[in-house]
Amino acid sequence: MLLAMSTMSWLFLIGFLLVIGYLIFNLATKKKSGTGTTVQAPVPDLSNMTIEDARIGDTVSIEARGDDFEDLDFTVDRRNKYQSRSTWYEVTGLYRGRRVYVEFYNDDELEVYATLQSCDLTLADLGISEEDLIRMDENQSRSEGFEFEGASFRYEDSCEIGYFQDSRGEGEGYYNWDFVEKGGDRLIFIEKWEDEPFEIGISVKVPPRDITVYRAS
Repeated sequence: MLLAMSTMSWLFLIGFLLVIGYLIFNLATKKKSGTGTTVQAPVPDLSNMTIEDARIGDTVSIEARGDDFEDLDFTVDRRNKYQSRSTWYEVTGLYRGRRVYVEFYNDDELEVYATLQSCDLTLADLGISEEDLIRMDENQSRSEGFEFEGASFRYEDSCEIGYFQDSRGEGEGYYNWDFVEKGGDRLIFIEKWEDEPFEIGISVKVPPRDITVYRAS
């Protein structure tokens, strides 16, 4: 009887130790993986990156958009975020001493606009006034617009936009009007920041296939 009890005690002890060992092993495995399952991070296809994949340090090349129709190459030094009714991004860098900007938006289809030249235009140069902008914003009518450099620019949209430099922080707000060229690929944007004069720029729509992104080493 005593021998039987001793044998049972040993079997119980061995079984108990095995259970404890299994629990410790299982707990240690979960701590290493977080959930018990190892998740592999997706590896980007560096040979087929789009402008959406561009990050700080990468080189962006835009076909035939540089001086004398050369390719325009720049190194990304900022990746900024914009937010309004939707969210889109911008990468920017220096090309031959001047800053260029490439905005991109993807809502089922990738659209890219690049601001490649700075300009010192005023509302008077466009033949419009601040009162005209206020009226267009109130009417939200695409039948309005103006003529510039022999082309017609149609009112597209106006709204408040949040700008987040380097895609961080609480951001800053400004008001923006967009006008698209009828039958062309240019866009004139007018920005109004608080306590600042109107800023005007011209962007051009760029086919995504014309942009190559090279990952920094």
